[in-house]
Amino acid sequence: MMREVMHRIRNKKPVGWIRFADGDMNHLGGKGSSIEHRRMLRAISAWPSLPNLVVSVGEWWLCTQKWADIWRRHFQTDEFRGYTFHSGCFYLPMGTPDDDDRDMWAGKGIQGWVRAAHDANVTIVLVGPRGLAGIPWLTGGLTGEQQKGALPTSSRRRWVDASGVSDHAARMDTAMSEIQARSASDRDVPFLFVFSAGHGAKTMITELMHPSRQTSKDIFIDAGTALDGFAGIHSREFNSKEEGKRKYCENIIRRDPGRIKFWIDPKKLEAVCDGVHIPKINTTI
Repeated sequence: MMREVMHRIRNKKPVGWIRFADGDMNHLGGKGSSIEHRRMLRAISAWPSLPNLVVSVGEWWLCTQKWADIWRRHFQTDEFRGYTFHSGCFYLPMGTPDDDDRDMWAGKGIQGWVRAAHDANVTIVLVGPRGLAGIPWLTGGLTGEQQKGALPTSSRRRWVDASGVSDHAARMDTAMSEIQARSASDRDVPFLFVFSAGHGAKTMITELMHPSRQTSKDIFIDAGTALDGFAGIHSREFNSKEEGKRKYCENIIRRDPGRIKFWIDPKKLEAVCDGVHIPKINTTI
């Protein structure tokens, strides 16, 4: 399945990857009748009709009775009979130099969605909070010292603000409109929209992939907190304290020392690499 996703990215074919875990289940199991809740239910009902959508389930939480009951109520139904969820790798491998398992995945033909997109010159657009908008490889706008040897990309500071989309229908609609406008700016070539937008990302990606939409030509990756470490955001154990420094500073310096300011938000680099010597970057263009 993951090799097929990489293949579709490299060949600029539409595909979507949604992560579904306990936070999404908590929202799904709510008894409220908010617009956001009803909209998510409608989106989920469309999953079996979208052949290019992969729903990756974090199955570890199914051992908890509360989540297992919600799962049975919504997914062990006639509507989902025969539908295949993905499990075993919650986050789609990125192929970035922080990843301890990058070489292992590459050996299996899974180069990572970031590497696949850059190799194919697919424009990446962040759909997420302002705190992630300064990551050069993600939103573009490279400075002179970052251009030398940087991965090829047509991105130029592309970012859609997704703040509050999970809890405010109007903000979701605004973000959706901006995504559709960006997609329509080149009707013949797909964009890769990478999401860090909470449970709202599930609704948005599903709606955007509907065959009736202009955006059905595009690629959608629900990356979530996998992006946080590149901006010095401590949201999980893997991007915090010494583990975060090891991954996002030491791993990148070891594998790609000349492009540390390409991978890490330059404004956050000192904090991310606190106490670690950063090699001088070649600024000759």
